[in-house]
Amino acid sequence: MTRTKLSLASFLVALTGGCSLAVPLDDYTGGDRPRRDSGDLAETTGDVALLDTSDASLDSGIASTDSGTPDTFVFDTAALDTGTPDTSTPDTGTSDTGTPDTGTPDTGTPDSSTLDTGVTGSDSATGCSFAGTLVTYDLSSKAGTEVSAAATSTGGSVTAGDLSRSSTLSPVSGSGSLNSSGWPSALDKSVFYTFKVTPPAGCRVRLTSLGITVKSSGTGPTAAAITSSIDAFAGTSVFGANTTATVTLSGTGGPGASVEIRVHGYGATSTSGTMRINGVLTLTGALE
Repeated sequence: MTRTKLSLASFLVALTGGCSLAVPLDDYTGGDRPRRDSGDLAETTGDVALLDTSDASLDSGIASTDSGTPDTFVFDTAALDTGTPDTSTPDTGTSDTGTPDTGTPDTGTPDSSTLDTGVTGSDSATGCSFAGTLVTYDLSSKAGTEVSAAATSTGGSVTAGDLSRSSTLSPVSGSGSLNSSGWPSALDKSVFYTFKVTPPAGCRVRLTSLGITVKSSGTGPTAAAITSSIDAFAGTSVFGANTTATVTLSGTGGPGASVEIRVHGYGATSTSGTMRINGVLTLTGALE
């Protein structure tokens, strides 16, 4: 077996893995002082020898470092929920344990009193149940030339309009009347005296008769006729001029509907002839 002599310097180089060491020469016991060599010793300064260990190639036993790509973990940086916690106090109210109402239901007798309809007068009237004089016009104080005359009285809570003449007639003086000229020779339904009656809401007017007095001049109308809006003025109730008459009427209006009455004169021989309603005019009928 061959023995190899290892100098102290080589040993130290091997021991330190190639690092440069400062070795006190006084402690060196390996024989001859070290000399400048091809890399064993770099230089000597004083009593210290600097060993060049860069050429050492001994296996230092240190494992190679893992140079692989390091792990790059991604941390969850989502913001934490910083919402304000619900600090409301839970409802601990006591349940309603009140005693239920066990009162006895009202079984009183219903009110059977008759409804006050506000209708006054001597005629029988209860709501829409009425029969008698619906409206009266008293012309005894008129001069004849008035544009119109208001109703003197009404019955059954009806509303009555003024008695007036159509625009085709001209006012003429005539004491105690509503007098006019301009009458036609033949019946013309656009020439007339007129008035309206209106029943209470929901009631109907049923016509019965018209009490009237008419007087004509020598060239005025010789006949008169009554029409109404119930049949759109289609039918006529004829009577003679220069007379007092109770003319029978018929027909019933609609619920709450006004009914218009017209008085026509015809048979005049001159447009200057006159016909007047004289004294009192009365309409009778019923409410249904």
